[in-house]
Amino acid sequence: QLIGELGTIISFTGIGAGPHHNLLAGSDLDVDSLTFNSGAGHFRGTVNIADTINSNGGTYYFEPGANIFSYGRSVIVSGTPTGNSGTLHFLAPADPFFEFESVTVGQGFGNANAHFNSNQPFNIQDMNMIAGRIQGNSPINVHGNLSWNKGGFLTGGDVTAHGPIVLQVPN
Repeated sequence: QLIGELGTIISFTGIGAGPHHNLLAGSDLDVDSLTFNSGAGHFRGTVNIADTINSNGGTYYFEPGANIFSYGRSVIVSGTPTGNSGTLHFLAPADPFFEFESVTVGQGFGNANAHFNSNQPFNIQDMNMIAGRIQGNSPINVHGNLSWNKGGFLTGGDVTAHGPIVLQVPN
């Protein structure tokens, strides 16, 4: 079990291709915030994140068999200064549903990817596409602002904006 008190940040750091971090079925991850710094890993147990997932490189999977209570309020996915991509795969459905205050892809350094493949709708208040890609078959509902600077939506699921869309043209 990895259980943190209020304000606890658990950080996974790896070197090379990995996978380095595997939480198997039956494991518990219950934290305020979760940070990934390179490496790779698979989460198959119970996951409950109260605040933020911050991915600074590496490839991490929340596998279909995982028991997800919450992915947190915010997701930030970015690459590294050395060009390594940051990729998160949301493959496990959440109970009862997905709801994020914000999702930011490509903050800091580009080459970021978020895969939404749980076949369950993702409800997001504000989405910021700075650089990188959103992929997957899950429907995405953006209820507030959708800001798109560069990058792409490569998805089989619908992306529906219920609020303002801001398209920014990069220089």
